Amino acid sequence: MPTRTNPFQKLIHLIEYQLAPSDAVVTESKEYIDQVSGVKREIDIVIERKSGIHSFVIGIECIDHKRPADSTWVEKISGKHQDIGIDKTILVSKSGFRGPALVKAKQRKMETLTLSEAEHSNWATYTNRLSALTELNVQSPKFELTRFQVHANFSSSHPQSGVETIIYNAQGKQVTTIGQVIDRVVNTDPNFRALIDEIAVSDTKTPFAFRIFLHEEKVYIEDSSGTKCQLGLIVLIGECWLETSTLPLTRANYGSASVLYGAGQHMNHDVQVAWTEEADGRMFLGASISEPEAREN
Repeated sequence: MPTRTNPFQKLIHLIEYQLAPSDAVVTESKEYIDQVSGVKREIDIVIERKSGIHSFVIGIECIDHKRPADSTWVEKISGKHQDIGIDKTILVSKSGFRGPALVKAKQRKMETLTLSEAEHSNWATYTNRLSALTELNVQSPKFELTRFQVHANFSSSHPQSGVETIIYNAQGKQVTTIGQVIDRVVNTDPNFRALIDEIAVSDTKTPFAFRIFLHEEKVYIEDSSGTKCQLGLIVLIGECWLETSTLPLTRANYGSASVLYGAGQHMNHDVQVAWTEEADGRMFLGASISEPEAREN
């Protein structure tokens, strides 16, 4: 085990202290078998997090030179960690890095820190945030119309309006039906979707009433006597909720990136998801959803 200077020994204790409450294991000067040569290789500091039988390994290498670290050192560490199978590499240099070294490290997705930056870092943010996840909940708002109300300026008896009730324009020409108006609103009206998205919650059916104002369109329906009456308002009444499906996730490592992926069904659609965390901490979530298969009657 190499002798540590006081600043780097302080850094080791800091990392251990910050990660103590988590499930991460911090080891100083840990040896691994080189997968190419078969010889033992040492890493200055190792952080390991486990999820089931899988582990995510961060290797930290420190250099205590008076001059900034150069690209030769970056290339050396990169090759060593690749041959060992380290998931993520963090380089710490007491005197910083030369420009070409920073370019090399960035291209290889290696984190670079000065000693001062390392001492002021929150090391919990460097550990893999996906490692503890085993499933992903997919939620979509869903609604059910239970009834609707038609409000018009009836001159005689109030008719029982249904979805087939015809709507006329001012010239007496049939333009649509109440059912078609309702279908158009629930499928294309952004205000209706916004209402559902806002109030829908998990495990509870929330009642709603959505008003379709038609006063300015000058459209009419007929009452029981055949007299056309101006249609002013249709009120949609129903319930909404969040439909939830749970997708089991499988973990894999691709280079320095950690990936969780899974597949399942959500609202009769086939769903595939992939959640990636890059070595620099950036996270990406991708998903694909297929059209539901036609069911035979």
